[in-house]
Amino acid sequence: MKEALKEKLKELTALIGVSGSEQPVIRYCLEHLKPFADEVTVLPCGDLIARFDGTMPGPKMMIAAHADEIGFHIRSIDKNGFIYFGVFGGVQLKTVLASRVLFNGKKGVVKGVVGLTPGHITPPEERGKVPPMDACYIDVGAASYEEVLEMGLEIGSTAVIESPLTELNRPDLVTGRCIDDRAGCAALLQLAEDIKAGKLTFEGSVYITITVQEETGLLGAIHASDYVKPDCFIAVDTAPCGGTPDVPERLLPTKMGGGPIITISDNTSPVSKIFPNHGLVAFAKRYAAQQGIPLQRVPAPGAGNNDAGAVNYVGSHCPAMGLVMPRRYSHSASEVMDLNDLVYEVRMLAGFIENNGKISFDFFAE
Repeated sequence: MKEALKEKLKELTALIGVSGSEQPVIRYCLEHLKPFADEVTVLPCGDLIARFDGTMPGPKMMIAAHADEIGFHIRSIDKNGFIYFGVFGGVQLKTVLASRVLFNGKKGVVKGVVGLTPGHITPPEERGKVPPMDACYIDVGAASYEEVLEMGLEIGSTAVIESPLTELNRPDLVTGRCIDDRAGCAALLQLAEDIKAGKLTFEGSVYITITVQEETGLLGAIHASDYVKPDCFIAVDTAPCGGTPDVPERLLPTKMGGGPIITISDNTSPVSKIFPNHGLVAFAKRYAAQQGIPLQRVPAPGAGNNDAGAVNYVGSHCPAMGLVMPRRYSHSASEVMDLNDLVYEVRMLAGFIENNGKISFDFFAE
């Protein structure tokens, strides 16, 4: 399973799917889910919902990962062909300067580079500073505004940093951009294959869902859960973890290789914290112990927000929880994850699926 997941992750992270422009990722997942699902729907907002029917009637379980990633969009183009850009999602500008980028243009992928003032002419007092966003630009090798348009780019075209998935010195550790949350998408595609192969049997229906616009407001999960109105919802995502010199255990007591993380709370609501359903958490803890799967817990802000919070707060309001995977160097072009955590995630989700209809959502379950 690990090698199959790695290959899926490699293909998924090669796609450009900035928030609001997730079409390449949704098309890829649609192609891979359609042969297996009983019904596949793409909502007008872009959410991909694949329904899998069990052996007998029962509740509806929705398991969702998000397709989108952080990235850039063209804000303006000057007469000399230099592109000024804005960002979608939590981009840290300090990770962007001098990076190579890939635009998703109307005529195909266009390569570029984020400009950087030569060190030879940068005053010493400026060398350690990050310039303001409106001073940063992208060079695609064009000599004019018209040449940029000829390349198939326009105001609003989106781009990402070029960073293909690569193994580190330990083969189970991989690095690249948008592991958040293409790892979750890979897990769901694997589960779809396992259901079709008869490896998983269950009651009711399971809705494997690839949401959009998570990085810019968790909006896809709201639409998807409202459309299906599931009886429970599980968000499959990634989250920052500790274990590095700058993120000690006292700040974030999670680690790569330590298994999936249950988010104790998140900050989706602008006025309060959102908590997972106690019954879902109790089942996850019990199942992990039975199967020998390591499990971690952490509150926000360490874990960040995920689609489960949106479902609880403004979506269908069904019992929900986040089951996320640890990653290092979040929202950069060099995120790192342990593939063993991805395998653990698939095993945990398989347990939820096989027990659909048997999981209590009781407030007193824990």
